[in-house]
Amino acid sequence: MNNEKVQFVSGAGIDYRVEEQKAKDYDPKEAFAFGAIDWKEKTIEQIESNIKATSISQGFTSRCVSEYAGIALEQAEFFESGQRIVFSRRDVYARRFNRPAGGMAMHDLFKIMREGACLESQLPSTQIYENEINQPYDVTAEMKGIRSKYSAGSSFTWNTWTIDDIAQMIQNGTPVCLFWFFNNDNNDEWWNARPTVKGYIDLFADRTGRHQATGVDFCLVDGKKHLVVMDSAGQGTGLGTKKNLRLVSEDFFKVRCYGAGFTIDKKNLDYKPTEEIHYTFTRTLKNGMTGDDVMVLQKILILEGCLVLKSPTRYFGGMTEAGVKKLQEKYSDAILKPLGLKNGTGIFANATRNFINNKYR
Repeated sequence: MNNEKVQFVSGAGIDYRVEEQKAKDYDPKEAFAFGAIDWKEKTIEQIESNIKATSISQGFTSRCVSEYAGIALEQAEFFESGQRIVFSRRDVYARRFNRPAGGMAMHDLFKIMREGACLESQLPSTQIYENEINQPYDVTAEMKGIRSKYSAGSSFTWNTWTIDDIAQMIQNGTPVCLFWFFNNDNNDEWWNARPTVKGYIDLFADRTGRHQATGVDFCLVDGKKHLVVMDSAGQGTGLGTKKNLRLVSEDFFKVRCYGAGFTIDKKNLDYKPTEEIHYTFTRTLKNGMTGDDVMVLQKILILEGCLVLKSPTRYFGGMTEAGVKKLQEKYSDAILKPLGLKNGTGIFANATRNFINNKYR
């Protein structure tokens, strides 16, 4: 995809991982305690004023997926410090596992974001072609320092999702990475201010566009739910100052969004319980369970240095499971050795429960 002449170049990679691998992704239900969504009509001026990140044209490259990294890292830093820091899309795109093939997968993007990105001023991403953006470059100590300082803390991927799920994340100040697969015949399905479904698509056909454009806001249009996505390609075909914002209806979203996820900046994973905790657990807890006891367990894991969260969520997902493993291994002599185990299981069962009940009674 490029901005001068809209054409298909594979940008959003299909997730070929097996289901067992996908199941290890962190679930968004573990990221935030969600509230009511403020769906309302907005002008394009109001929408643009809500966007706290820079859009960079991807030019003659297929680096659209890396655009999410720049948007998400910049917005997170803006809300944290009030500073606008623009991050290099090239530094993300050039580190993908499928290089030099075009495009990249969402799980690869998130892995790289957890490692961090350098500044756009250190490694420019503009006015560059695909063969140039893939060229090796020297990574200085300063670039490594910036990567470490501004890396994402955790990433989350939906297995199934609704337009309300995406709007809730955006309302919490977190842009959402969205993979769009669409009919690219005659450039008339996606490349409009309001994309419209036109015909059947085959995910693997040459005519099928695979693209990432980031969810940055949401609104009602004529009383119907829409997402606002910011596009790094096709400038001039959308709305706003750069003509790169699209209003995506719920109908289009349901049939053309094939991937959704987000990252949380590590500086925002800073919740610390303020109260003294005294609690008696009465049931085994494991991945997929919910309840008040899960929330208490999450608070204890945070106090024990085994978990970082933005806030307790009452949902036992992959992060909590990993935290239980760390707790079990932290107190291995008391929890694991009597069972003949060396590694934590991530299941909050009898031995772990009894240990924590004694410690936090």
